This record gives sequence, structure tokens and C-alpha cells, in this order.
Amino acid sequence: MKYFFAFTVCIIAAAGLLAQPVSKAVPFYKKAQKLQEQGFYYEAIASYKKAIALDKKYDSAHLSLAGLYLRISKTDSAVMVLKTAVKSKPAFVAAHEMLGLIYRDYTRNAAEAVIHYSNAVKYDSSNKVDFYSLAWCSNDLKKYQDAVKYAEKALDIDNNYRPAYNELAHAFRNLKTYPEAIAIFKKRLDISVNEQPLYYSGLCYIEMNDKAGATKMYEELVKINSKSADPLKKKIDAMQ
Repeated sequence: MKYFFAFTVCIIAAAGLLAQPVSKAVPFYKKAQKLQEQGFYYEAIASYKKAIALDKKYDSAHLSLAGLYLRISKTDSAVMVLKTAVKSKPAFVAAHEMLGLIYRDYTRNAAEAVIHYSNAVKYDSSNKVDFYSLAWCSNDLKKYQDAVKYAEKALDIDNNYRPAYNELAHAFRNLKTYPEAIAIFKKRLDISVNEQPLYYSGLCYIEMNDKAGATKMYEELVKINSKSADPLKKKIDAMQ
């Protein structure tokens, strides 16, 4: 399972892609952006707040304000902004995702992160990153069956999505249900061949002390010129 920090700046940039309301709030939002770019963070916060006061459904203003709070290490304030936003607009997916990110990466509260990522996929089930994040959090909580379920949902969206395979492998390594893992990796290989299910299948065969099965996975990795072939071969050679 690989931990990574998502950069707040990406979220702020995404906020600008949201539809902007035509209202008196717009000039305050644009002023806030300029102030933020110039490094006048507290003045920018005041201007974002003014924009939100004038238009409580100004999605970009909520996200940008929360992102700026994170930038100046005011995590609690960022959470408050986002929770206010989703209270008035339950289907505000980007706000749910940002809350999930905060609880996962900033406050290290995986259980709370699951709640918000679950809300995000409730309203938009097309984002593989949200399902991956649910798998990551589930592994962190040692809820490995849940991690398998969410990782598979991410792979249903993109069968070659590497982070989801990592979470899937982490879950199975803890469950120690290697035949089940191999079956799922085979199902993925039937959709499209990539190195990760081959490599992780090889590791499963090694755990089952099946050298022939592991060697077959190694040979398949060689066929696709995978960099994972040599590491797997070393593990096979080390088998008793």
C-alpha cells in the first residue's frame, strides 16, 4: 500500500473549471484569486468569504477558500468551509473528494475519509481515483475485503490503473487468500494484459510454494518486456 500526498494546488486549479455563477459574487472571487497569487492570503480569504456570502452556491469559491486554508495550515477551517458547502449542496462531489483527501492525507483519519469518498462515489461513480482512495483507506483500517471490493471497482473503470492493483495486492497479502487473488488477477488479464496482475500473481504462486505457476508468470512478464520480470525471477530462484 503506497501513501501519497495529493497537492492542494491541483484542487484549486480544478475549482476554476467549475461553472461560475453570473452574480455580484464574481468580482470578489476574481479579486481573491489575484490577492492569493500575490501572496496576500488573509486578504484573499476575506474576499472569498465575501463571494460566498453573496452566492452560497458558488462552488469554486468554496473549493478555493478551502484550498487556501490548507495552504496556510488551517485544516479545521478548510473542513468547516467544505462541510458547510456539502450541507447546502449534498451532490457537491468535488467538496466530498476534498474532504476525503483532507481526512486521508492531512489528519490521517481513514474512517472519516471513507465517509466522504463514499459520498463522492454516491453522486459520481465514474472516478477511479475515488474508488482507489476508498481501497487505500480500507487497507489502512485493516478492512481488507472492503479494500478488494473498492480496488476492483477502480479497475472496472480502468483495468490498467496501477494504484488499484497495489491496494488489491496489499489486501490479499493480508487476507492470505492466494487462490482467490490469482482468480481475480486472471480476470483482469482476460480484459487486458499488463505487468501488475502478472507480477502479483507470481507472488501469490510463490506464497503457495508453486514454483511452476510463478515461473509461468515470469515468462509472461518477459514476453511483454516488463521490468518486473527480474525481481520476480530473483524471488523464484530463492524458493526452497
